This record gives sequence, structure tokens and C-alpha cells, in this order.
Amino acid sequence: MRGRIVREDRPAGRRWVQPLAIRWRLTLMFVGVMAVVRAALIAFLYFHFRSDLDYTIDTSLRARAQEVASLVSDDTNADAHGDLGTLPIRGDNFVQVLDRSGRVLGASAGFANPETGA
Repeated sequence: MRGRIVREDRPAGRRWVQPLAIRWRLTLMFVGVMAVVRAALIAFLYFHFRSDLDYTIDTSLRARAQEVASLVSDDTNADAHGDLGTLPIRGDNFVQVLDRSGRVLGASAGFANPETGA
């Protein structure tokens, strides 16, 4: 039978927490490292795809704005009063062109005109 070694620097009535076994320490370290790696991967993917999506949307909006600007600058599209009428629609994009005073010059089909309430 083994003899029990009593450390004299410990108080007699107090229980001391046993250190974790090496297996548990390694498991907890692995879980912690994997949690950090997964969080970093998720953050990278989120910010990468968010910026890519923003870039794609901005490019599409700039192309559509240039298309509408070319229609507005073309004098043959406007009537005698300067109204553009109905602008061509592409996909599910809606366009409304205003003059400096806020008067609607033209809108794509299906765009609700705030002046008429349609």
C-alpha cells in the first residue's frame, strides 16, 4: 500500500482542485484554437463577400445611371415640353428622372409617380 504524502504548506481543512489531466488540457486547447480559426474564417468570408456584393451592385447601378443619362441627354427622347415620358425598363429596375425643381421628367413603366399617386 502506498503512503500518502501530505504537503505542509496546504491548510488542513481546505480541498485543493486537482489539475486537469493532459488529455483534457489538450482537448480544451484544441477546442479553443479551432474556435478562433472558425471565427477568423467566418469574419474573412463575411467581409470578402460583402465587399464583392457592394462592388457588383455599385457597378450595375453606375451602368444603369449612364444608360439613363444618355437617354436624358438625347434631345429626340424629350417632347416639346422637355418631358421624357416613359423610359425603357430593364429587369426589375425602376427609374425616375427629376429636373432641378423636383418636377418628374420621366419614369420607367410601373414606377409610382408621387404627383399622381399612381
